[in-house]
Amino acid sequence: MILAAWAWCASGENAPTEYEVKAAYLFNFAKYLEWPADAFAGPQAPLTLCVLGRDPFGEALTAYQRRTVQGRELRVRRGAGLDDLRGCQMVFVAESEEPRLQRILRANATLPIAMVSDIDGFADAGGMIGLVDADQRVQFDLNLASAERARIKVNSQLMRIARNTRSKLP
Repeated sequence: MILAAWAWCASGENAPTEYEVKAAYLFNFAKYLEWPADAFAGPQAPLTLCVLGRDPFGEALTAYQRRTVQGRELRVRRGAGLDDLRGCQMVFVAESEEPRLQRILRANATLPIAMVSDIDGFADAGGMIGLVDADQRVQFDLNLASAERARIKVNSQLMRIARNTRSKLP
């Protein structure tokens, strides 16, 4: 995942923005998570990444739209509301949603949705993957208890590169 940012820099292009790097993380997280079959409408259904709240990505997610991950086409749905997250397999919770964070996490706790955010303390609060800016790079914390409750299996490779892994819910 971090290699994507390094490759970008080595290519001679401008260094990626913070949210271009985070978009690459989201795409790569999808490679290392395994959803239960009932998370999808069918075997050919796309993997849908929804952005809940004010979208900080700009065009950064567009590069991943319609790419294939785990044999499924990735679709990005922006402007998702709390009431229409069913059908999303991964949700990025924008910082604008911080005041409603506990309500969002409670409402979706047992749904097969990988909840990801860069809100401070997200994984500690019960979110599945918390993106963290530390040591001048993007890292992530992983909440395995949240993944288990959502019935999402986390590949051991993802666990190894996580900054912190917690196995208890708050």
